[in-house]
Amino acid sequence: MKEKLPHTLILVAVALVACAVITGYNAFYVPPTSLPQVIYTQQGTVPSGALESGTEPARQSSTQAQTQPNVALYKININTADEQKLQELEGIGPVLARRIVEYREQNGSFQQLEELKNVKGIGDSVFAGLEHDITI
Repeated sequence: MKEKLPHTLILVAVALVACAVITGYNAFYVPPTSLPQVIYTQQGTVPSGALESGTEPARQSSTQAQTQPNVALYKININTADEQKLQELEGIGPVLARRIVEYREQNGSFQQLEELKNVKGIGDSVFAGLEHDITI
């Protein structure tokens, strides 16, 4: 039995070293992150590189385009947008845009879209009109 003891100790030591190496790697390695980029386009245009080669964008007939309501082609990130960009949102004028930026500066980035309701002047009805056009 005593002959197996040194082998067991060596195996346990190797396992502990391996665990320490893995833990150290996970503790100190931080993968690089980048913020998502929003591609801004005009209605009816397609950003370059957005389509795979050989595909064509879907076309709408003129009657379909006229009857559909205005739908945002992109979402605005409320954590990175400036006042001018925020004013592109329906129902957001210069005063509300300034309040959103001030709220963000005082309280940090929005963690949930619903936090936008904490900004003075943005209630349930205004938020309902914005919620599909914004992101965090």
